Amino acid sequence: MRVGIVGAGVTGLTVAHELLKRGHEVTLFERGEPGGLAGGVPFPGIDGVYLDKYYHHCFKGDKELIELIAEHGFEPELMWLESKSGIFADGRSWPFRTPRDLLAFAPIGSLLHRFVMGWNLLYLKRKSEWRDLDGISCREFFERRWNATAYTALWGPLLSRKFADACDDIPASFLWGRVRPRARSRETGKETLGYLRGGFQRLVCALVDSIRERGGTVSAGDRVEQLIPGNRPELVSEKDRAMFDRVVWTIGLDSLPTIVQEIPPDVERKARAIEYMAATCLVIVAKRRQGEFYWLNSIDPSVSFGAVIEHTNLVSPEDYGGNHILYVLNYHRPNSEFCGLGPEEVLEKHLGSLGKVLPNFSREAIVRMHLFRDLESCPLYNLRFSEKVPPYQGWLPNVDICGMAQVYPIDRNMNACVQNAMRYVKQAYG
Repeated sequence: MRVGIVGAGVTGLTVAHELLKRGHEVTLFERGEPGGLAGGVPFPGIDGVYLDKYYHHCFKGDKELIELIAEHGFEPELMWLESKSGIFADGRSWPFRTPRDLLAFAPIGSLLHRFVMGWNLLYLKRKSEWRDLDGISCREFFERRWNATAYTALWGPLLSRKFADACDDIPASFLWGRVRPRARSRETGKETLGYLRGGFQRLVCALVDSIRERGGTVSAGDRVEQLIPGNRPELVSEKDRAMFDRVVWTIGLDSLPTIVQEIPPDVERKARAIEYMAATCLVIVAKRRQGEFYWLNSIDPSVSFGAVIEHTNLVSPEDYGGNHILYVLNYHRPNSEFCGLGPEEVLEKHLGSLGKVLPNFSREAIVRMHLFRDLESCPLYNLRFSEKVPPYQGWLPNVDICGMAQVYPIDRNMNACVQNAMRYVKQAYG
């Protein structure tokens, strides 16, 4: 079967890789460079090392991703490292990875509020089924479980940083999907995370090479401009026009109505019902260590960003020639002011907050900066989102859908995307 795949992120690459192993003919179309949100750029001066465009790690329970890494010969270079995470609140940084840290986290409220929060998180960690949480908001979940004050102090601000003005409509199932995977990487007193030495772009490059070696085509820098469904669906891109037996759509569903010729009204309505949050990530390469945490969320209203991730507090700075890598993250709506800002403007916006949050920060320590932005970084998971999740097949004739909306209630990550891609291939092709 001849298959055209729109999008060469982790999902598209995995679908192509699996189809080629089954003997199908595959062509991928990617408007930029392969990798999508998991991609990286070469780190200057060090061969074979990449700078992730966005911060990445994996958990011990990420079975499919770990197996894919091993399949391409990288298992010895998958490092398991102890991490340190925290939250910036009330003008200071608080460790936040163990039950003891939770009980010491005064911004939540009284000791009783903190204890009840821990009890609720333990409930989510142990709960095996999530569907009864899909129709109630995180706010309602905590209100029902005698924890409204702690929600207002902690989860409300965290969700606001992730989902802006939609934060109070995020289903409790989303929180379940955040707590469960992370819990499997936590042991008493510590959290262990995995990182592929040299960057996850190495896995992307290996997948691309494997696809091409097996006879597949990866057409990078080739935006799809039109999709014509039918018995033999047709893709029209900037470089080519081709017909396939089947097309797989792996990118954001909000762009489907603009690409599909004469899209049925019900399909257009369902595609537009899924909204996306954008992300702006300022990556700072610095001369020295900036703070003590690997991952530091902020719920302090005076801070201009949602999180700062000091990558080299997880991975050794020696892997980057002694430099220190810092990710400064903002999620926002696609029409936010952030979408029009360049790297220097984003830095100016964050300078005061960086000085407040990071004890060693100074502008003079910056070696260089990179700015990455994605307008479809994650779906906006509103109430009863499971009812919006598209099936793999059935929306359009011979056009399948395999994308990040289908990993719900797990928030999109590399393992969830690999797992979803493999599940799709098995279901659609046997």
